[in-house]
Amino acid sequence: MKTHRAPGWILLFTLALLFLQSGCASKIPASFPLAENKKPFVLDQLRQFRDRDCPQSLDADVTLEWTIYGKTEKIPGVLQLQSPAFLRYSVVDPLGRQLFILAGDGSSFTLVDNRKAKALTGRTDSAFWQKYIPDFISPSDYMHWLAGRLPAADFAVEEIRGDSQSPSTFWLITQWRGNIRHHVLFHLESSRISRHIVENDKGEVLLDVSYTDYGPNDPDCPHPHLLLAKGAEIKGTVQLRFDRIFPPAPIPERIFHLTLPDHFTVKTVD
Repeated sequence: MKTHRAPGWILLFTLALLFLQSGCASKIPASFPLAENKKPFVLDQLRQFRDRDCPQSLDADVTLEWTIYGKTEKIPGVLQLQSPAFLRYSVVDPLGRQLFILAGDGSSFTLVDNRKAKALTGRTDSAFWQKYIPDFISPSDYMHWLAGRLPAADFAVEEIRGDSQSPSTFWLITQWRGNIRHHVLFHLESSRISRHIVENDKGEVLLDVSYTDYGPNDPDCPHPHLLLAKGAEIKGTVQLRFDRIFPPAPIPERIFHLTLPDHFTVKTVD
């Protein structure tokens, strides 16, 4: 295995966000209709799951891993998130130096290549940003997607189906904005989410994320240590591994706002 050396910083930006992109070639797993008398209990467990008082920040050492044609590329980094919509992702070298930094506050972002003294800035509603982050994932959802939770916004569970492979897991089928259907695999006994699939109104799977390797240290708000995505757009598999999750604590807002040196070349994208 070798350390990934992106030929361009825009390519690295693409790789860093691949696990959130749409275009997956997955299929909706087999399931069966759940008996009506079992649905209230599942919904009550879901309510308890959503009502948990979980940390609103995440600070972790991570490794982004991309496998294609039998070869694996690894990109070590640091991921920091703070509610409501702050994000910072840094790609580091073996000495801990930050080679690339992506920082955003929910409405704008800055992408920095420290090696070439270049930066891109723009808004999260720009065409550039939405090439990488599908519009059904809002900045306020980043924490929920990466921590194996459900967005805080209200949504209705339209259907509950049993999973064909496990008697204690259930598919919660919901519809959110834009005629998008979400299929969430919910484990009743452990109160965890192990898979989240997004489907459009044509029946195409836009996003399929699996959550595994949950940590045992926080039984009330367990955190998955491995996120996995597969898809035709990726041409392989992409996974995000949480190598070390630091104890939850508020992250200063200044961490998510970058002050660039005067000699940096800065371009604003639309």
